[in-house]
Amino acid sequence: MAQKAFVTGRTQNRTALGIIAAYLKMYPNTTLSELKRTFSKAEVCPDAGISELFYTEKEIEVESKTGIEWFQRDQACFTQDGEWLNVKGTKVAFCKMWTAPSLAKLQKKAENYGISAQVGDIAKSDNNYKVGYTITYEGGKKGIPFWVWLLLALLILGAAAFFFLSNKEEEKPAVVVQPKVEEVQTVVETKVNEIKEHFNAAEFEKKKAELSEASKAVLMDLVKVLNENPSVKLQLEGHTSAEGDDNFNKKLSTSRAKAAVDFLVANGIDSSRLSYSGLGSSQLKNTANPEADENRRVEFIVIK
Repeated sequence: MAQKAFVTGRTQNRTALGIIAAYLKMYPNTTLSELKRTFSKAEVCPDAGISELFYTEKEIEVESKTGIEWFQRDQACFTQDGEWLNVKGTKVAFCKMWTAPSLAKLQKKAENYGISAQVGDIAKSDNNYKVGYTITYEGGKKGIPFWVWLLLALLILGAAAFFFLSNKEEEKPAVVVQPKVEEVQTVVETKVNEIKEHFNAAEFEKKKAELSEASKAVLMDLVKVLNENPSVKLQLEGHTSAEGDDNFNKKLSTSRAKAAVDFLVANGIDSSRLSYSGLGSSQLKNTANPEADENRRVEFIVIK
């Protein structure tokens, strides 16, 4: 079994998922109760909007049947193919709502078990791109067999002999393939959508437009993306549920979008790259329940 693991996730929550996947690979006899004690919500993710970090498949079904729609829409936990954790034969869904401060707590905890983690880019060609993280293991109980070292030595000697005995061809400069503009745009939109999910998970208080500390932490991730992609422009659209007066809702939705824009500008983003508007309750996300919490949101739209 590997003694160390290095995790790279393309977003905060994918990095957190990769840390737990690496832990289960390194410690395969861990039970679900032990996993919950080792990575307790109170210690590593106190600001998540759900009561637990780990839910079995049966528990997810129960939550869905009780009408808690965020489980049904896959906004609270990782439940897509390839995202489920395997805890001694039990399918377990992991919390999807991670802010930068909570991820830092989890990273520090994971280091005690030989797991290092970072948020970074993963090439679309990587087999793990869809699940969003990749893990490299190092070390183990068994060393590399002697015959492998011998074979490598013979291959190196053969390559060296061929190099000196044959005519060396003129070296051609390596062709640097720049990513297409469309590919860069897609990567940016993916990151922005992930950040939008986290931002809307840190809900505004009813009838208020002030940013919470959790939402500010998420917006700092958006600042990083915008600094890394200086050509990107954003349109922020505020929305409310159908509660209350239409005029009030429109003003409130505008104030919420403006609050996010003002924060981004205060942290170094040029105001010319940002625009905002308030649409009140005219575009409900959940039309079946006009007063649902999910209707109170801010949409981040990448302007092409």
